Amino acid sequence: MEDLIIELKPGDKITNKELCKIFSVSGSSGMRRSVKNNCLVLIAYYTHEKYNDRWKIGGKEFFYTGMGSIGDQKLNYKQNKVLYESNTSKNKLFLFEVFKQNEYTYQGRVILGGEPFIEEQEDKNQHLRKVYIFPLKLKDSGSQVPTELSYMDNLQESQKKKCKKYSIEELRNIIKNSKNKLPAERRVISTHYERNQYIVECTKKLAKGFCDLCNKQAPFKNKKKEHYLEVHHINWLSKGGEDSMRNVAALCPNCHKKMHILKNNAEIEKLKIIADKRHI
Repeated sequence: MEDLIIELKPGDKITNKELCKIFSVSGSSGMRRSVKNNCLVLIAYYTHEKYNDRWKIGGKEFFYTGMGSIGDQKLNYKQNKVLYESNTSKNKLFLFEVFKQNEYTYQGRVILGGEPFIEEQEDKNQHLRKVYIFPLKLKDSGSQVPTELSYMDNLQESQKKKCKKYSIEELRNIIKNSKNKLPAERRVISTHYERNQYIVECTKKLAKGFCDLCNKQAPFKNKKKEHYLEVHHINWLSKGGEDSMRNVAALCPNCHKKMHILKNNAEIEKLKIIADKRHI
């Protein structure tokens, strides 16, 4: 088993079947123990928001939620106890993250980096309960493996929707009971679209300091004393829109944000008409 594990490098992706074969563990649950191989495989799933597992700022420590899907968790329950006692036992810890169905990304060997602490999270029945958070540290010198930005954006959006159903008092309690006051941090791979700067500058000059949507003058000037406007692609580049004069408009920051949030059809058509008139 040791030879097989050495072959895995941080960033390697394997299937659930391969994971089970390598570590001699079961095919389900997020904490999988192998008595035969003296190891505990820890899996953080992002394909569903069951637990709030996340990297601590700096990317060297991972906050991992314990076992138990209903009601308050217990520290002496099954694999929670194994993980808690791992520094004094022979059990090795291996961390995986799942962003796609049946694709397990290996992060490397980890160790328990400190005392577990308690937070409030939802259980399987969407009731708030107390859970144990285990601070894990990467054992190897390798850094945290980056992932696609789109996965984290989707995760953040799902978490936003979940938070909206809580009352102010419930939100205050969750925040109060959260030990970590720093933001979670993760290195990501993002897609960057190189915009034609000639189109950007031409659009701004044609707008003459006025927003194409609200028709008001830019709310402030930049350090060069120029009216600050942002160039917006009416049909987003990420959705296949072209980088051309007929697909851009100059917007104030407020209207630019509005277009990305509301996507109002009438306003989109207004900008298309303006862009068509400017088309070269």
